Amino acid sequence: MSDSYGEIVRRLEAALNTPGIPDAARANGRSLFDILSRPVRVAILGMAGSGKTAVLNMFLGERLIPQTLSSTFLEIVPGPDFMAEASYPDGRLEAADVEDLDDVVGAERVLIAAPNTILASLSMMEASVDGNAADNIASAAKAADILLWCTTEFNAAERALWEGVEERFQDHAFLLVTKADKLARADRLADTLMELAPLEGTEFAGILPLATLQALRALETEPRDPGLWQGSGADAVISTVSDHAKAGRRADLDQAELFLARYCDDFEETEDGIQARVRSRPKSQAVRKRSRMTRERSTMLRRPESEIHDTEAAPRSRRIASRPSSETKSPEKAPRPVSEPAPKAAPDPSPAPAPKAEAPATEQPADSPNTLADRLGQARRTLSRSIPATPRPKTVIDTAIQQIAQTGTDLARITEDPERILRLCAETTDGLQTLLDEDESDVELDTLPESVAQSAEMMTLLLLENAPGPAADAVTLLLQLKRDFEARLPSLN
Repeated sequence: MSDSYGEIVRRLEAALNTPGIPDAARANGRSLFDILSRPVRVAILGMAGSGKTAVLNMFLGERLIPQTLSSTFLEIVPGPDFMAEASYPDGRLEAADVEDLDDVVGAERVLIAAPNTILASLSMMEASVDGNAADNIASAAKAADILLWCTTEFNAAERALWEGVEERFQDHAFLLVTKADKLARADRLADTLMELAPLEGTEFAGILPLATLQALRALETEPRDPGLWQGSGADAVISTVSDHAKAGRRADLDQAELFLARYCDDFEETEDGIQARVRSRPKSQAVRKRSRMTRERSTMLRRPESEIHDTEAAPRSRRIASRPSSETKSPEKAPRPVSEPAPKAAPDPSPAPAPKAEAPATEQPADSPNTLADRLGQARRTLSRSIPATPRPKTVIDTAIQQIAQTGTDLARITEDPERILRLCAETTDGLQTLLDEDESDVELDTLPESVAQSAEMMTLLLLENAPGPAADAVTLLLQLKRDFEARLPSLN
């Protein structure tokens, strides 16, 4: 994926530097470029003594961070040479060599750059949940794409803190039951995993047992002891997180390719680099099928664009972003520490359900009712109303309004059946896209093609939710589209 990855990022950057792309689309493209231009961000959270630093060193494959280092936030990013900088609450800013990290105590933030292989794809952050715990967790969640909560039992205090994490972040969060070897020796591991199993697919994308000290001992042998490493659960944890990150990155690449297909005709290599030629009108229908597939794959990782911008201001994003819970290994299937006895009959947790898609916030008409029944009533009164006949020639706008009016008539025959309503609204919007894409007249459409394309994307997301609320939103989208088309009629008289 590396060669095509770099080429897609180059083309995306070229497109963003080319005039002619709508502002809203350019903002989305810029967010995609920012995400694809950096490693996936992993934040390690947990109470004091839960093994966070050991997990961090396990991912790095070396004991780089000493247990004595204390900081509210510790971030490790890729760099050609080792560099460390610590900032303190009193305003001090100090550089530190690798042998001086033991002396860093009470820092507010520590930033380390290191020439470590794993950092090319995953940058790591450790956040303390002591002190202003809720604020620290919220900051870490916004600054990360994947969250790892380290625990030995996930007690009531931890659960209370985790409840403050927004639901959309939990889709890319994993609960690591650290010190699993100690739990196993106390004959508590199987019971602990059984108690935590209901959280998988609801609060976390996966629950994985891990014997962190055993994993670090495996790293210190030359060559690495494969039995000790696998038995610790480290291989399962790193593979699960890496697969989650790769799936989200693939989804982001698909979104970037979709962006390029819609807004760019061609690319040309010049002495100054690659240059893009922007389409005079966005291409939409030709990439709709792929867009649907991409959206379904990426709803777990990708976050609303507003959050992406908030994230970049706080150096997160989907926070990445972002991996499918169906790919996550269950606790019972992950390798167990070598010292663990046969687990008691713990039920096999059910696979994590498909993530709930977040439909982008839409601007509602001022007179828009709230419930599905109310909006269906408005559809009967407004959507199904056709435009009066006029002596002027019929245009693509007249045809579009008639298609929406027919949908309003069909909706009037449907009771509150969200799935049928959503499918009818989505099919109508797709039909409007086809109509505009195939139109060869000289009618001035202004921003209508872009509005219809954005509405079609929203309809795809709403379809995934299949509930009365999204169905009501879909009807409102059609009402707004009808108003947009009708607004163009006076200029045609």
